[in-house]
Amino acid sequence: MNKSLLKYIKTIHISLGQWTLSPLVKRTRYNPVKSKPKTIATATCLICASLSGGVPRIYAEPAPEQLPEGAQIGAGEIHIQQQGAHLDVQQQSQQGIINWQSFDVGEAASVEFKQPDSQAVTLNRVLNSQPSEILGKLTANGQVFLVNPNGIYFGKSANVDVAGLVATTHSLSDADFKAGQFQFQRNDAQGKIINEGNIRAALGGYIALLAPEVRNQGVIIAQMGTIALASGEAIKLQFENQQHLSAIEVTPSQIKALIENKGAVLAPGGLIILSAKAADALQGGGGQ
Repeated sequence: MNKSLLKYIKTIHISLGQWTLSPLVKRTRYNPVKSKPKTIATATCLICASLSGGVPRIYAEPAPEQLPEGAQIGAGEIHIQQQGAHLDVQQQSQQGIINWQSFDVGEAASVEFKQPDSQAVTLNRVLNSQPSEILGKLTANGQVFLVNPNGIYFGKSANVDVAGLVATTHSLSDADFKAGQFQFQRNDAQGKIINEGNIRAALGGYIALLAPEVRNQGVIIAQMGTIALASGEAIKLQFENQQHLSAIEVTPSQIKALIENKGAVLAPGGLIILSAKAADALQGGGGQ
């Protein structure tokens, strides 16, 4: 790892399984020789490690122009239009629900969510029995929830740029979603969330990867926002102003939980949250 690389650690308090956010922020200059680093006050947060090896592929790669298929509108005013390898999802309502037969984005394909504003949310559920693979572009001016109990893989060519993203194997009911109660339940799901690509949230936005096993070997950025990597039987996300992820409440998982970071997780001026259960299993992170 380069000597000039900076590691930033955000202080996080744990109380009764709920993560609350501390105003204290520190920056530590990385030195691979000295065991006691120098600490400097700042307003940035980073966990970073060198990328070593890739994630073994356990399912077939989608065609380069593959797009999500079989959309059924569950709620909201939504219009979907495909032009070649590009899919437009236009949502006029603040909330929308789409149930997809599959949600794969090939390397040469792109999906764009056009929503009323950054506070609008689209819940996307995947109904088939295969993991979702995002190898192309996924963009949104609002927030996107992608739920697939079989897992979600963001490949090395993936480029995600959204106001907010929840990628999870945990389920969320229509009633809870419409009521703004973001209580995700594992419901026996055992899929993984793996990122090898680039995932970016808009200024003050958030990225939340929730699953029994979460692995990052790519880059996740949320400037002045929040990044959450969490594993548990139930995970509740709490928001301020319908966009800022302020806290996360985790119920301990009944199966093995793992959070692994071998890439970069950057939240300049923001927050990084790890689930209490999985924090002990963190590998390659700057929080140790």
